[in-house]
Amino acid sequence: NYDSIFRSPSVAPFAVHDQLCRNVGLLRIFPSMSLENVRACLQSPIEGIVLQTFGTGNMPSNRTDIIDELKKAVDRGCIIINCSQCVRGQVDVQYLTGKVLYDIGIIPGSDMTTEAALTKLSYVLSKDCWKLSEKKAMMIKNIRGELTVTKAEPLRDLEIVSQMARFLHLSTSHEMELLCHAIFPQLLGYAANSGDIEMLKALHENGVDLSAVDYNGRNALHVAASAGHISAVKYLLAQGVSFHLRDQWDESALVSAVKLKNKICIETLRSAGAVLSVNSLRLGVELCLCASCGDMEALNCWLAAGADINQQDYNGKTALHIAVKSRNKQLVYYLLDRGADPYKTDHFDLTPLRHAEKLHLQDLVIRMKNMKKV
Repeated sequence: NYDSIFRSPSVAPFAVHDQLCRNVGLLRIFPSMSLENVRACLQSPIEGIVLQTFGTGNMPSNRTDIIDELKKAVDRGCIIINCSQCVRGQVDVQYLTGKVLYDIGIIPGSDMTTEAALTKLSYVLSKDCWKLSEKKAMMIKNIRGELTVTKAEPLRDLEIVSQMARFLHLSTSHEMELLCHAIFPQLLGYAANSGDIEMLKALHENGVDLSAVDYNGRNALHVAASAGHISAVKYLLAQGVSFHLRDQWDESALVSAVKLKNKICIETLRSAGAVLSVNSLRLGVELCLCASCGDMEALNCWLAAGADINQQDYNGKTALHIAVKSRNKQLVYYLLDRGADPYKTDHFDLTPLRHAEKLHLQDLVIRMKNMKKV
């Protein structure tokens, strides 16, 4: 059921909103409940109530006293959400009592669970910058996958699928499903590798899961980042394709962008919240390798991706150790300007400063000694 998974359309780092409204409550409807209980639940300072009703959002139609009390609460600005007590199903305002509740301003909660509705209500009511009408509109909007939004049935009528099915003599729905799982990731990879946004959109509109992975465990975002197609990267991020996924080589899309030395792509992924998920020892080796080659562009990309400039390799050496031993003064100054530690000791108890002294690189020695010890 990949189509049912909610994927955030927001291209931004994850943020937590912890200032929730406490003036919310639950009101569970049952046949013999007293009006006094209802009044007590709806008293000020209550700002929101989750109403737990029967079946598809119904309550006893002869309890006009309770309905009147609910209307008074709605009129004074209290947001009331109608949720079913049933484990499955959703609120339907087509039934008489459900429509009566809807007509007095009670918001149908669709298939939200009581817990989800209460949490959402606490969040929405805490937004003082929103008007009451905006808060009510947000309660019927799918914010984080808490309610099911009815979608048009995916077309799944791509010509290539039907042609291949005929060629392979496939007939059952299960065989067709297996065929789709086999070819869709490859089509996504082709579109991402060529930066074909229109093809990506067409595949998505035909029900293809943009987060599908190929035989290497790579999704379309890996491929787009490896090819350096920024527009494709931005589109896939906007569709909720995960940048956390690692392929069979344990590499994320961010690492793919670093290897391509595409700083714009790196910054795009970082702004969306991507973090560098590389084994610390391996990262140290990568940085030292870049330093040994004098590859400042690659080092700059690793740092832009969030790498620690003082990360050590298997010998405890940092990129600065290697740069000093290579007598690459330009690279040494570059690393020092970006926070490299000249006092970092390796497994042989040697520091970059000590290497510079041994090699009689006096200008580097003076520069390093002027730096404070971390």
